[in-house]
Amino acid sequence: MSGLILALKRSDRAYYISESDIKIYSLEELQYYIYNNLYLVTESFFTPGLADYIINVLDLPVLGKKLEVMIKKGVSYKDMVSLVLSYGSYYTVGEVRDAEADMRETGDLSLAEKLKSKGDNLVRNNKYIQARKVYEALLSQLDKGSKNEDFVATVWNNLGFTYMGLFLYEEGYYCYKMAADCKLSQPILDRLAISALLSENKDLIEDVEKQYGVSSDDLDEYRVYIEKSIRKIRVEPKILNNFSDFKLRTKENMESYYLRVDAVIEDWKQSYREEVN
Repeated sequence: MSGLILALKRSDRAYYISESDIKIYSLEELQYYIYNNLYLVTESFFTPGLADYIINVLDLPVLGKKLEVMIKKGVSYKDMVSLVLSYGSYYTVGEVRDAEADMRETGDLSLAEKLKSKGDNLVRNNKYIQARKVYEALLSQLDKGSKNEDFVATVWNNLGFTYMGLFLYEEGYYCYKMAADCKLSQPILDRLAISALLSENKDLIEDVEKQYGVSSDDLDEYRVYIEKSIRKIRVEPKILNNFSDFKLRTKENMESYYLRVDAVIEDWKQSYREEVN
């Protein structure tokens, strides 16, 4: 298991999770896996073998027997997820509710749609590295010739967006190009042109002109759009607000300044940890 997990009691015997080809050794690792892989968890995840492992190996008979009864009764996997995540104090009540909300939102979706939904949620939270991994994993499972072209085009488009968010414009261009191969639309054409211009790669710009019929006048309009967008970019508000203390340079203000900057840095560090997990 990757990531930092505080396990109160760790077993020497592992439980193998075939869906992800990993082994877990504690309740906390099981909870962590479920919480971060809700899109993979269905009724088939909760087996008598898992209940037995919780009872006899992790020595948690109360939880294991409850799960055993639910499995026999054919209770919804969503209720079993809530039971496992709520046991102990590894996840807060709010975090469990968030997981339950995610399951309500994606419960009837296919695995591919769940993966896309997970990637989309990561993008909305500006977690581009994690989102990129999800989209790439999804695309590796999709056969462009046999799947819905609109869906495949959307996944390529969203993957391109993650690269753009990481300032990898050439990579973003090639993703948009794959999206265009599935289904060309005006928004994708716009993104092709913009990513090519931002990359400053003459070959990509020439490709946009020849392959997609974008004229020099059109490219000039895109350049104007890019320049206007760049002018709107501002320094991060949290740091900008701290400059007022720095300019005054009194002892009290400088202490406040350093404390607030440290807090911003801690936010960045935490975001980085989440990105690389």
